[in-house]
Amino acid sequence: DLIVTPSGDFECSGKLDSSKFGAKNAQIGILSVNGGTTQAFEFKFVQHGTENPVTPQNLMMSFLDLDQGKKGKQRESVEICGAADAIVTDDTEIEISTSGDCVKAMSTTAGTGKDNPDNLEDMSQVQRARTIAYKINSASFTATLGVAKKGHTPRRFNFAGHPSVACVLKA
Repeated sequence: DLIVTPSGDFECSGKLDSSKFGAKNAQIGILSVNGGTTQAFEFKFVQHGTENPVTPQNLMMSFLDLDQGKKGKQRESVEICGAADAIVTDDTEIEISTSGDCVKAMSTTAGTGKDNPDNLEDMSQVQRARTIAYKINSASFTATLGVAKKGHTPRRFNFAGHPSVACVLKA
């Protein structure tokens, strides 16, 4: 099982409430972050029905649909430290930066809710170009999700621990 919890100070305020978290469908999870903020989330893998940590074997955690509003407003970012690898497509629309063992992915292209993926096996090339997959090799990791200042609406981050996303991506 996967348990996702906010780390540190976290407050659902303004247009952000608990309805902005959960699952888009059986394959894709959703977390939201207010504009102009960053929020760290702990992703913890546990043995089904328990709190016992378990390290997944060969898991790629993918963050999908990294995009932004028009004119660079609400630019999205995802940063994970300690992941073994980060993979994007050859034609990626994501800007990658590294600092020590941390890999940060930032959006570069405007998108809308209408272009979000619904099915991991049937993603368009544009949807793949806005995806980053991190190889996870521990029982837990922290992902820091960020949204640039300009704009007031929360941005939704889609994520999945599904191997087919990584299989369509190229190093």
